[in-house]
Amino acid sequence: MKIAFLILNYMMYLDTIACVESIKRLENDSSDLVEIIIVDNFSQNESRDVLLEKYCEDPQIKLIFNEKNLGFANGNNVGYRYCKQNKFDIIIQINNDTIIDDVFFTRKVKDILKRENFDVLGPDVLSLKDGYHQNPLPSFTLNRYNVCKKLLKNIIGLNLNRLGLIGFFKKDAKYFKRPWEEKLDVTSVNNFTLQGACYIFSKNYIDRMSGMFDGTFMFYEEHILKYYCQKNNLKMLYTPEIQILHKEGSTRDKVSRGNRDKLEFNYSESIKSLKNFIKAM
Repeated sequence: MKIAFLILNYMMYLDTIACVESIKRLENDSSDLVEIIIVDNFSQNESRDVLLEKYCEDPQIKLIFNEKNLGFANGNNVGYRYCKQNKFDIIIQINNDTIIDDVFFTRKVKDILKRENFDVLGPDVLSLKDGYHQNPLPSFTLNRYNVCKKLLKNIIGLNLNRLGLIGFFKKDAKYFKRPWEEKLDVTSVNNFTLQGACYIFSKNYIDRMSGMFDGTFMFYEEHILKYYCQKNNLKMLYTPEIQILHKEGSTRDKVSRGNRDKLEFNYSESIKSLKNFIKAM
């Protein structure tokens, strides 16, 4: 099989290198072709030079440098299109701030694919910051009414933040609901959605889909992916049989009066994502 690991880098080349080196330690079947695709999302630091120096002569690694920051989904889509054009059977799209500790990870993915015939698979995601399991995430019913409600809440939040009032209403608000202390033993994600640190796309998904939804820069990619899987009768699964380690904590920073610029960005980008999502529904 042709298996691709797709990693998006933005500024954090040390994390990317650590992720790549963990992938290179995996024990793969000798008949498989395993390639690592690193897409640099127009990093404004020394990422390009460092990655070129370290990996330009590595036959297992393909380096792609975007000419502007395309955001999470579209940045990954650049690498996804490369994989699709080169007829990979499996794409493992994984955040650069993750580590794979299980040397049999790729073999287990193949076994699960043979048994479950999934289209999109999500592993257990263990936070190295707080020890919580981040996958899967609680979801909401993905219809126009509920997405419009989310849009309205973000518009209200944006305006409250601009007025300096958000702290009175959301002193301890968190972007994600609290994930799980224990690993969940489920495979169906009917009531959940897959956390975005790692998506494993099978050949059926690759053949049918052009990548992730291109109407976002950041935020709501997980829910939109689930919507399109449901719409196209694609099988989305979570499994605790495989695991990645995630350096990021299980929740975003607490909302406070001291980070209005960050909230401005979060609300504004969420609004753009939701508006484009509604148009596409």
